[in-house]
Amino acid sequence: MAEVATAADPTLGRRARAASRPLAPAPEPRQSAPVPSSRGWAPSYRGTSNLEPSSPAMAAGSGGGSRRARPNVLVTGTPGTGKTTTCSLLADAAGLRHVNIGDLVREKSLHDGWDDDLECHVINEDLVCDELEDVMEEGGILVDYHGCDFFPERWFDLVVVLQTDNSILHDRLTGRGYTGSKLTNNIECEIFQVLLEEARESYREDIVMPLRSDNVEDISRNVGALTDWINNWRPS
Repeated sequence: MAEVATAADPTLGRRARAASRPLAPAPEPRQSAPVPSSRGWAPSYRGTSNLEPSSPAMAAGSGGGSRRARPNVLVTGTPGTGKTTTCSLLADAAGLRHVNIGDLVREKSLHDGWDDDLECHVINEDLVCDELEDVMEEGGILVDYHGCDFFPERWFDLVVVLQTDNSILHDRLTGRGYTGSKLTNNIECEIFQVLLEEARESYREDIVMPLRSDNVEDISRNVGALTDWINNWRPS
């Protein structure tokens, strides 16, 4: 299946730009930092903070919306971390509508054309946001994409960043036919936790949850924990 990339950089947007920089000045890899698993995750079962829509924080898009009856969840991560598998299972378990951004872009032609060198469509972020605005306001949407910084912050009540061991990710991506800079960019993105940093820069840190996604057992635990969170979520 063809890839869909961001307009800012047709490879992987900010992640590709970060990975393409010389490695010498880059920060030390943070692989030794433990990634919280769903087993140790004890989120607060409540919706957004009790803010009126007219308050400065809500106007700035501090995450979530009090008018939604069900939460919106974003699942992001480097390609190969198990986003679509997790979202498919979670949508069935929790009764959410799964929106795969890559599929949506292809079906609705929400892109700026095809990049022959990278063999991918170049996503038009404005068209994607316009397409999703109404359904996101209704709530109960599970968004699946390998980027997160162009979505309005107010859309989401939880942002999940899936993370995978580098050797496992390498095998998954080579199995998909990734080679050369496309493979290297994605592996370096995971080493330097670029997606997690992007999520924390784009959303309130208290709604950002990194979860390990190395195997079927991890996916099962994550789906169970996320289903519990969704079923216990209440708007405020």
